Amino acid sequence: MKLDIQNLSFSYKSTEVLRSVSFSLVGGELVCLLGPNGVGKSTLFKCILSLLRSYSGDIVLDGVSTRSLTERELARSIAYIPQAHGPVFHYSVLDVVLMGAAGNHGFFALPRAEDEQYALAQLEALGMADMADRDYSLLSGGERQLVLIARALAQRAQILVMDEPTANLDYGNQVRVMEHITGLSRRGYGVLLSTHNPEHAFFWSSRTVVLLDGRVEADGKSQDVLTEGTLEKLYGVRVKLFPLGGYADTAYRACVPLGISVPEVAR
Repeated sequence: MKLDIQNLSFSYKSTEVLRSVSFSLVGGELVCLLGPNGVGKSTLFKCILSLLRSYSGDIVLDGVSTRSLTERELARSIAYIPQAHGPVFHYSVLDVVLMGAAGNHGFFALPRAEDEQYALAQLEALGMADMADRDYSLLSGGERQLVLIARALAQRAQILVMDEPTANLDYGNQVRVMEHITGLSRRGYGVLLSTHNPEHAFFWSSRTVVLLDGRVEADGKSQDVLTEGTLEKLYGVRVKLFPLGGYADTAYRACVPLGISVPEVAR
């Protein structure tokens, strides 16, 4: 499946947020969307999900404009994974995952046996099968994020839109979640992931789209587009990039604020 963003522009009243944004995503890709706060990443996601429709330009799925799709048709193609959140109700993990299948049935329909089998298979793939009966509200932040990913997979969509999926997670959980997300792209899912962490783009993405002032500043391989100058322009801090030994690609190794020297071990 292919998602095309074509000359997309959007304004909140007189405030222009997105300006002629164009890029594409195909199955098997993990594309990182980088940009500072307030640059339009969330607005872009809302347009892709048809939560905002008063945009100019077009969003196209396999040659079909999403404007012509019903909510149910769109849900069969694109799934959204939010940031980890604090649950209100004490649903089981399996019940949370089964919520992803709701869009495939009528409003008052109950999950079918095949839905439950598919949901359990997604939990199995993410290493969460033994937690199916656990209280979702009692899980760690990393575990809850994996459950939200399983819920999106239960929706059976092939395009996954993720809004900072590792926000508020400790380093170990960030790595574990990103490894699972990379595994999804290897299984053929197209993943569009927003992040503030250049390491995610360098280590795991197929491609990086840099969004600045509502426009696409750069689009390409992370080692090509995420230069020291670009990162300083994005985040207002000087950055030094060091090659990662044993790999051909450049890897993000240190962020060097003005007036602070790099430790000798990192040189």
